[in-house]
Amino acid sequence: MKTALPLILLLTLASCRWLDRPEPGLPPITSRGANSFGCLIDGELFRPKSPYFWSRFNRGLAAFITDSSVYLIANRIIPDDSVDIGFTIQLDRVSVGDTIWLGSEPNDPFFPTRSAHFHNDNTREGFSTWNEDSLTFSGYVLLSAIEIIPDSTFASGVFEFRARNRDSTRIIEVTQGRFDARNFE
Repeated sequence: MKTALPLILLLTLASCRWLDRPEPGLPPITSRGANSFGCLIDGELFRPKSPYFWSRFNRGLAAFITDSSVYLIANRIIPDDSVDIGFTIQLDRVSVGDTIWLGSEPNDPFFPTRSAHFHNDNTREGFSTWNEDSLTFSGYVLLSAIEIIPDSTFASGVFEFRARNRDSTRIIEVTQGRFDARNFE
């Protein structure tokens, strides 16, 4: 028992250290309700996170899913309760297998029904996929699954888009995006 105690202590300390490590890289592309989201913003990794493990929004990811719409919110929340960086992706009138083109429905320039938005609270900038030219698409979402099951509703897909700020002085490129989000119930 005396020789096992140091080993148990070492394993306990090693497992605590593992909890402090950030998750490296993009999440895998899945369609099983893994509650994951990730992308590259101008080549830099973005994954949502939250310091609140007891919250229903504990990973910084929430989804509102029906059989024909998907609304995603992915935020990086910092300990003072503010959002550092965040995304919203809104998709209406969709079905599995659709390639949803973003940015072409200007019923409201910054909140169209098929759109993606990015905001950086550090720089106080907001970006949208909406384009003034209704023939130009700024990106897409390829919806691979919508599963509507009580207590296990989820949607998954991949996305890429370009988004501009309000005065069109800056454009960001969002690439290699993927999500597999459970419904926020």
